[in-house]
Amino acid sequence: MDSRNIKTVLVFLILILVGGTLASSLGISTPFHKSKPLLMHAGQEREVLFNLQNCPSLSELCEEGDVEVLVILEESGEIAEIISGEIYEVPFGSSDANVKLKIVIPESAVLETEYLVRFSINSISEESGDTLSIGVNYDVEFPVIIKDSSEVTAAIPVIETEQPKGNRNLALLLGIIIVILLIILVILSEVFSKNNRKRKVLRPLK
Repeated sequence: MDSRNIKTVLVFLILILVGGTLASSLGISTPFHKSKPLLMHAGQEREVLFNLQNCPSLSELCEEGDVEVLVILEESGEIAEIISGEIYEVPFGSSDANVKLKIVIPESAVLETEYLVRFSINSISEESGDTLSIGVNYDVEFPVIIKDSSEVTAAIPVIETEQPKGNRNLALLLGIIIVILLIILVILSEVFSKNNRKRKVLRPLK
């Protein structure tokens, strides 16, 4: 592989990385996740909001455009349901669309019982006819653990920004990767240039 081919391959890799970044504008903020379970007591009922975002920072790395999102409840533990609908419009630069889950714990629930709630978030686009094309996909899951009522606070938790496969530090990571690839490109180009010069010098005269 000569220096031209190496340059082509590296440029192609950079384009793939940039394209991956542009496709990841959609994100979600969640008050609960795997390491932060929702604590509830027997007979309790509550609603939980999960905030959908479409590049609220308006970063240049984001792909501009509104996103239509399909939310599917994959696993409910028979205690959860989505009450805000399945389809959401998330305009570019916004962070005010919310997925609302209603969670109802049965009176017979035993202490320390753990339920798993999981739902998927998919960006969708319309193609010919009624066909839908699935784009960016996130899976959000969190445990619901049954506790004594004295251990369960009624306060609404502060929502933590958590973007699975998201873009909070993506710009920095992408910049580092591009710099590394460019350094490799320069080094390889220099090596091949030296090798070519040596070949020309050592080539026997006819």
